[in-house]
This record gives sequence, structure tokens and C-alpha cells, in this order.
Amino acid sequence: MPSTPVEILSPDGDLAEADDWLLDTSDIESFFVVAVAGPQASGKSTIANALFGTDFPVAKRGDVGEATTRGILLSHVPATESIQKDTLVLDVEGADARARGRDAKGFAARCAAFVTALADVVVVNLWFHDACRLDSAAYSLIRSVLFTCADGLAGGSQPRTSLVVAVRDAEEDSSEALEQLSSMIQNDVNDIWANVALEAGLAVGTGGTPLAELVDLHIVMFPHIRHQTDDFDKCISGLKQGLYNGEIANDDHSKQIPADGVSVYAHTLWQSVSASPDPGLGGDDIDRKADEFYGGDDFAIVAAYRCDEIFSLKLADASADIGELLDEVESSSVISDFGKKCDDIVSHTLQEYDADTSDFADEPVYERKRTELEAIIDTGLMSVFMKNVAIIAREALAAFKGSIEADLPADYALYNADAIFVKRANEGLRQGSNWTFQTERTDLQNMMNEIAAQQRKLQETEVNASQQQTKAMQFLQMQHAQMNAVRQQALGGSVGQWNLGAAYRPPDSNVNLSLAYQQGKTNLQVSMVPDESATLLGPAGFTTGVGPGNLGMSFNVNF
Repeated sequence: MPSTPVEILSPDGDLAEADDWLLDTSDIESFFVVAVAGPQASGKSTIANALFGTDFPVAKRGDVGEATTRGILLSHVPATESIQKDTLVLDVEGADARARGRDAKGFAARCAAFVTALADVVVVNLWFHDACRLDSAAYSLIRSVLFTCADGLAGGSQPRTSLVVAVRDAEEDSSEALEQLSSMIQNDVNDIWANVALEAGLAVGTGGTPLAELVDLHIVMFPHIRHQTDDFDKCISGLKQGLYNGEIANDDHSKQIPADGVSVYAHTLWQSVSASPDPGLGGDDIDRKADEFYGGDDFAIVAAYRCDEIFSLKLADASADIGELLDEVESSSVISDFGKKCDDIVSHTLQEYDADTSDFADEPVYERKRTELEAIIDTGLMSVFMKNVAIIAREALAAFKGSIEADLPADYALYNADAIFVKRANEGLRQGSNWTFQTERTDLQNMMNEIAAQQRKLQETEVNASQQQTKAMQFLQMQHAQMNAVRQQALGGSVGQWNLGAAYRPPDSNVNLSLAYQQGKTNLQVSMVPDESATLLGPAGFTTGVGPGNLGMSFNVNF
């Protein structure tokens, strides 16, 4: 939607300060500038509103003789999907404003020179009944436009200008008559150019510069807006299409003014134009002022502002990319090809910065902000790199521990884990950076060496314990064997597979003799048994009194 019209040039000839232009130049390299000029009440604002959808004030039927537009008004028409150009529309005060009296022509000429040096396209309204009248207000404006182009040619720096003569309220019914009128107007403009070139000191006639080399002239016949509304709308549609499809305006007509420097450049131009003693002249001075702008303090200010603005925009874009990498690494995931991704972010950001600030490549601020931009991005990426290296180190340590638990040699496990860490960490380095992971590598090696030392100490402890256990078992086995031998001896000799024994009892006696031999042991047993007739013999029995209950007695001797 077009912006609300802003007064950039007051009726007193004061140009508004840059902030008062209310232009948002974010993401805009340059503007497509169209100026609409012409006699008072010729429908300048009407045609501008019809072409661009702007809201410039228009005259009412009762405002005859009163100027609706005073000075110069500006409206910004943002780019759209169908029209990808940000357009500035300039609505210029009427050339023959009654309120200005004798100063009307001088002010109109200065305004015409000003907008010609600023705009890609200048639309001049010409009343149908003023066609071919060389003293008309519209022809005076055309003369001022051509003067500016002529002086630009003399200075060697004026680009082409597209001049559209909008013939208002054309009344001829036949196309042949309109074509004839168009041809006559074109001849008039060429005659004006011949006079202008002569006054500007340029070659005329043979060897001179034809108008076509400086100005693309287009003549459009507009029928009456109220009586032939449909035909008027068709003319508006055709003119609008020509403005944006390259038929009427193209890159050759652009003044190549940076969007954020247009207000500063305009001040330089207006100072030159307003100081010119002759409103029709001043082109050389304009070129000189333009050169001063591009080589002086004003341009340096614009360069600083623009480079700083682009710096902020590109840093924000890069920060978003870094944020995505940070989210990934904070999820404890190693970022593969981290170095390549960093190179892509830095390269893409700097390329965009270079493209958007190419107009200021020769200014010191350009390189300074570029270096600062790369340094800040590099710092942000390095912080993510260190987090990525920390994860790689943890995974390398885990692999080392796994090798140790698998009983692989500690030295081999350490070498293998360190090699994997170095390889993966190197893949994350950005080209041209001074990043290093030596400290992290040293810490990893120290941890692995400590774990290896603990593992070796544990293994030595286990070996010693095993040896001591073996010795203890051998000692216990020896003691067990000795105890078995003692027990066997105590119970009847050593363990054997054979023994020998004999027993003898003398006849008619109560004595029983027995002799037994087992490997390593001899047993002699003498026993006295009760007399089976002791109860009958009474006191005369052999064993009487031997023991209570008629117990027997034995005597054993072991050898």
C-alpha cells in the first residue's frame, strides 16, 4: 500500500530533512523514481493516483485558480509480487501557479531540473489545446528537463532520461489525427532541444548529439477522464505496463542512487539547483555537486549508515544459522561436516554483504564492517565448535574404556581413541580460522593415561592376589595331607590295601592274645574275658572282682 504523501519541498523552497522523508529503506537497494509535472490543475495528482494508487490531494471543481499541490510531495509505493520495484512518486507543483506570480516559471524550472536529475521517468502533462504552443507552461517544463540533460552531457555523467509527454483531454476522433499531433509534438521537442544544445554550448546540426541519445521520448494521448472514462483507464493501464515492463523505463534510466542515500543526494541537488541564477541552467553545477556527494563527507555518512545497516541484517541471518547448529550440538549430537557448514555460513554471509554494499567498496567503513562481521560470526561458530569437540572427546573416551574392558592392550586402545578424536575434530575446523583443540586433546590423553595406569595397577593387584591365593592353597593342601597322615596313624596306621592279624587263647584260661599288623603299625592286644561259668564258681571265678557287672579287662600296645 502506498505511503501517505509527504512534503519534501516546501512552497518556500526548503527541502525536508532526511528523517522527515519517512522512508523505510530496509532491504531496498535503490528506488524507481517517477516525477509528474505540468501546468496547474492539469491533473498531475490525478494521473499519479491512477497510475500508482497513491493518495495525492486533487483539486475540486470549486478550486479553480488555486494550487492543490505546493512544492513537491512524495509517496512510496512498495514492491509487490507482480511489480518488483519500490517506486518513489514525486508530485510537482504546477508550473504556472497563480499564487507565485512572476516567480512561478523560475520555481517551476528549478523543480523540473531537480526532479530530472533525480527521477528515472519524468511525466509532463500537456493540455491538448496547448500542443504546439512553444510558450505554454508544459513546453517551458520540457525545456528545463532538456537543459538538465544537456548540462549532464557536457559534464559527461548524465544517464538517459525517459520523458513522457501526457497530452490531456485529447479530443480528436481519428487515430490518424492523433498520430499527426504526436509527430508535431515530437518535432517541437526536437526544436527545443536544438535551442537548448546551442545555449549549452553543444554541437548542433551535423556532428551534434541527437536528442534520442539522451532522452527516450514517449507521447501518450489521454482522453477526457470524465467523458471517456473507459478510454482514460485503458491509457493509464498501458502507461503503467510500459513503466514496469521495460518499454518506457529500464536500467539505463536509473540514476543509481542508493536507497538510503536518496534524501542526502536530493539535498545536494537542490542546493545546486536553487543557487543557480538561471533556472534553465545549472547542469554542470549539478554534476559537480554529484561528484562531491560521491567523493565527499555526505557519501561517507551514507556509506557508514548503509554498511552498518547491512552489517546488522547479515549478522542477524548468520546468528540464526549459528543458533540451529547450537541447538543440534546441545542435544549431545556430534555435528558431521561441521567445518564445511561453518565455511558455508561465513562465505554466504560475506557474499551477501559484499553484494548489498558494493556501492561503498572504496570506502574504509566497507572493509572495517566486513572484517568485524566475519570476526563476530567466527567467534559464534567457535563456541559451537568447542561444544562439538567436547562431545567428540566424550565419545573417544567411551571407545577407549570399551577397548580396555575388552582386554585390549591399553597403549593400543589409547592410540586408537586419540587418532579417532583428532580426525573428527579436524573435520570441524573452519578454513582460515585460528581454532585449535590441542587443550581438549591433552585433557583427553591425560584422562586415558590415568585410566590405563589404574587398569595396570588393578591387574598387578589381581595377579599378586592370585599368586598369594595359589600359595595359600598349596599350604593348605600340604597341611591337609599332613593332618590326614596323622589321623591315619592315630586311627590305625597309614592308609593301605592290606593288613595281617592273629589271635590266640590259651586253653582253659581267660586270657585272649591278639596281634595285628598294618602298614607302618603293629598292634598287640591282651584281654581278659569273664569266665562264662563265673556265676557258678562264685568267689572262685577267674574274673571275680575284675569289674562290676562282670566286666572284662584288656591291655593294648601299639608299635
